Amino acid sequence: MKTIEVSELCKFAISEEKGLLLREKITDLLQDNNSEEVLLNFKGISMFTTPFFNSSIGYFILKYGPEEFDKRIKLVGLEEMGQETYQHSRENAIDFYNNKVNVKEVGEIVSKNLAED
Repeated sequence: MKTIEVSELCKFAISEEKGLLLREKITDLLQDNNSEEVLLNFKGISMFTTPFFNSSIGYFILKYGPEEFDKRIKLVGLEEMGQETYQHSRENAIDFYNNKVNVKEVGEIVSKNLAED
């Protein structure tokens, strides 16, 4: 099992940008060690937002499905607030996955609506 110390990437798990950085690190480990699990250690992080989890971990739930995700990626060290925020993001990703929502299409619609405002 390979471990990513999330606190080495960011002090706070709040921005989409930092979530994308974590996604990149996870992707690298999964590609290099296809059969190994990745452990994400959130020890030392006290601030969290759903966009951070959506852009990092939610991506893998959509890519692999919740069952395969749970086999490949583990989270530890989340404080209560982090656990609640993660669960919210996880549930949304699972709903998207189960309903086969086209994430790219949703993103294009959101971008178009933002451009019109």
